[in-house]
Amino acid sequence: LYTTDANSRAYANASAAVRSTFTPGGATAFSVGSFGELRRASSLQTRVLGGDVTAWYLSSATYSPTLPAATVRAILGTTSLAYPQTLRAMYQVHDAEGNTQGGASTPQLTYQLDGDATVQTVPCYAVGALSGVGECYGSLVPAAFDSAASVPLSLEWTSAATGDQIALASFGTVATQRRPTWSAGGWDLGDADALVYVDAGKAVAFGAELPYEDVFIPPSASNGRGAFEVSIHMKTHMDGATEAARQVDVGKIKLVFPADACDGVTDAAITYKNPAFATWEEVTGLGAGAYGQTFFGGKVSGAAVPMLSLTMRCAAGTHAIGVETMEHADSDGVSGAPNIEYASSVGRGDTYVARAEVLVKATTQHVGVFAYASDGRAYVNDFTSLGQPAPSLTVQLDSISDSPDESVHRNVGCAAADASATPPLDSCAYTPPSPAEAGVAVDTRTVGSSGGAATDAIAIEVRSPSTVTLT
Repeated sequence: LYTTDANSRAYANASAAVRSTFTPGGATAFSVGSFGELRRASSLQTRVLGGDVTAWYLSSATYSPTLPAATVRAILGTTSLAYPQTLRAMYQVHDAEGNTQGGASTPQLTYQLDGDATVQTVPCYAVGALSGVGECYGSLVPAAFDSAASVPLSLEWTSAATGDQIALASFGTVATQRRPTWSAGGWDLGDADALVYVDAGKAVAFGAELPYEDVFIPPSASNGRGAFEVSIHMKTHMDGATEAARQVDVGKIKLVFPADACDGVTDAAITYKNPAFATWEEVTGLGAGAYGQTFFGGKVSGAAVPMLSLTMRCAAGTHAIGVETMEHADSDGVSGAPNIEYASSVGRGDTYVARAEVLVKATTQHVGVFAYASDGRAYVNDFTSLGQPAPSLTVQLDSISDSPDESVHRNVGCAAADASATPPLDSCAYTPPSPAEAGVAVDTRTVGSSGGAATDAIAIEVRSPSTVTLT
């Protein structure tokens, strides 16, 4: 009897006697030797020695079970952060042979604030089955934004191969943005100090609340605009002698913004209207860079009444946006038409201003990339000396951006060969040189994301027979 591998994935063990007799279904005299068949399943077929074509016995075989992960590396995506944005980092594990298949424990990201001995953590999540790439993401504690600071980040991981604790100390540093003073309580003119925005007799004002954190333009945005929400609030005459004097029954507001940098606003952009008013109507004829609404059929009072929210889209840059208090009337019929942009809007700064600022910025899509073989096997078996076709391997990339809104991007576009790049970029489709060097050789490839924005290197083992003997 003799046994063969149906897919030619096992090779006769050189230590076995020539024409060894195999127990039906047995694979004891089969080995992958120095060749790689990581976690590949196959079928063994047993026949009668000679011209027999019938497989009398079949059994399954899995060669070279995956090795446990032995090394880890990490890249920080979000290098700057405001509360409560999401911190994002990417990590990758390899086994001792450079493959990215295999078992791996999940690490955790740690940090400490200046003057605080407490070790804070951000959770990490499992790696991809083939890429070995995982992601860590979560929020920093609120105290991290009490002041602007640089916070070093570390990755702590237990090696599945040795059980050793591995720490990537200070693999990245995130710059935190101090929260503006007004943000602790939100927009509230009743809580604002030393504001001269209206005269004592007509203490009614509208104002805008803008995001103080950076607004990122997503890579998928076809028009190059970043979207953010603007919330318009109202303060009524809270010092009025009667409830009727403190209420507003009718009002007209105008949002003002840079027409050259921001898209025009329409009713379709509205995400919230105060339901206390039965009727909301657009104010027409305001021209570019302005959008207005009038409301009536209801009544409200308060120091910070949410009135209207809408989505704006602006190009990259710092933009000043405010609200004009056009008209208002209380339940006593006392009206006013100031048509003034009061210092009643907030954004990136600490104080209430006539036009608050919002920062819109482009996303750096590829802060860093991790390369891996498309099947997680960082090697090729080259049997061209036996008349077999040349093997090939495809390199893929996962990338991370600097946006707190973007998860790790899987299998991003890999750059074509570019000898003029620094470092030179190799083709992402790899075929070993011919003739291949006998034994095991290592070929290091440097590949990059589309446009060469970020690069990574991958070491590929080429395994070729040292000698070929016919018997």
